[in-house]
Amino acid sequence: MDIIELFDKYLLMLVTFQAFVAVFIDSKSFKKANKFKTSRQIKTIGIMLFSITLILYIVAQFSY
Repeated sequence: MDIIELFDKYLLMLVTFQAFVAVFIDSKSFKKANKFKTSRQIKTIGIMLFSITLILYIVAQFSY
């Protein structure tokens, strides 16, 4: 089993939801707690995770 086959639409939906929560909800709660560095880090991690998963999903769709 190839690892690239694991990047299907369900994983993409799950990661999209997780990234949305991290970027829009968690980062705001960190800002309210005056943790600005952590807020910036969670936004970066959420966007990077979504971007990597999206790229791997596209690769998986075109490779099979």
